[in-house]
Amino acid sequence: MSNTDQGGSMEGPSPQTAPVSDPASAGQVRFYGTCFLIFVFLIFYLLVATWPVLVPDPANPGVGANKAFMYKPFRLFAFEPCHWAPDLRMFLTVILAGAIGSLIHTLTSFGDYVGNRRLSLSWIWWFVLRTPIGIALAIVSYLILRGGLIVPTLPATKDSDLQGATLLLNPYGIAAFAALAGMFSRQATDKLREVFETVFTAQKAVPRSAPLKGQPAINVEPQKLTTGKPEVLTITGSGFDKNIKATVDGKPRDPQWLSATQIKIATLAEDVAKAGKLELILKNPNNETFSATIEVIAGKPVVSSTEPKELTTAGPKSLTIIGQDFQTGCTATINGDQRTVEPGGDDKKITIALQDKDLVVGILKLSVKNPDGQTSEARNITVKQ
Repeated sequence: MSNTDQGGSMEGPSPQTAPVSDPASAGQVRFYGTCFLIFVFLIFYLLVATWPVLVPDPANPGVGANKAFMYKPFRLFAFEPCHWAPDLRMFLTVILAGAIGSLIHTLTSFGDYVGNRRLSLSWIWWFVLRTPIGIALAIVSYLILRGGLIVPTLPATKDSDLQGATLLLNPYGIAAFAALAGMFSRQATDKLREVFETVFTAQKAVPRSAPLKGQPAINVEPQKLTTGKPEVLTITGSGFDKNIKATVDGKPRDPQWLSATQIKIATLAEDVAKAGKLELILKNPNNETFSATIEVIAGKPVVSSTEPKELTTAGPKSLTIIGQDFQTGCTATINGDQRTVEPGGDDKKITIALQDKDLVVGILKLSVKNPDGQTSEARNITVKQ
């Protein structure tokens, strides 16, 4: 999960994002907020109660430089004091500090999104899993640091005593390092990848079949367009490069990059000329591809003119109706009576047969009705002698 996702922004959400599809209720916000606060107080209590404090080792008294030290036993709540080995104490400190770092990120984002009424229930698990992810990264970073892959390892004391070496560590520096790893998980992951690539450098990549990989999800608003009405599409997601390319049904379009999570694309009249589906494809310079399907639905039929424009009692016996958004299977109505459209028409021009009762002096009220029930405004046609 990148830091540009919903929960990843530490500066709060943009007010221009798409509408929240499944917003959290006030009760749900109070519940999750209370759980977060309880968890924060628990983590801080555990960190303070278990903080590694050096005290003289009563089992190994010494004088001056030969004086032995140990971590002071800690007590949790009303339980008996715990005498953990130094390595385990330092691991516990790393875990708690990593949790605190990730909670800084989590609670900042949670507060921003609740304050802006942008909290979506689909992102709750992101907030929940943020802490274990931060803890895992803090542990891995500590192991790499302690193992000397990033900086030289701390030498052991007498007879390569690793427990004694742990006592020489600065717990404040280790805790700060673990908290930063949990807080900035993306940067920590990038650093770990750099270490891995340095240690396990391959001269030539081994060819393998492409692994299954889920396509990055994006949200497009509006999800439906109406024929004859081009609109600006707002696409939200994550990982949008400033040089991202866009195509609509294979034709290039110029995207307006707003941020790594939002871009806009203006559709053209040719995109919405007829009903159907549009295939939107976005591609980053690194070939990461995003795609979505947009439905173009027929709008309300419109009668703009007829051929001929006026009728006489002598004929003709057919009438061509010119307009737009005439769906297949549409019918025409003259003075309330339905007329069948003759085959061979299209969405802009249809023909109907007139009856004798239509060819009398007066005014005919003509309208077109699509199969989906949408009906055009009535148009008056004059019949003269």
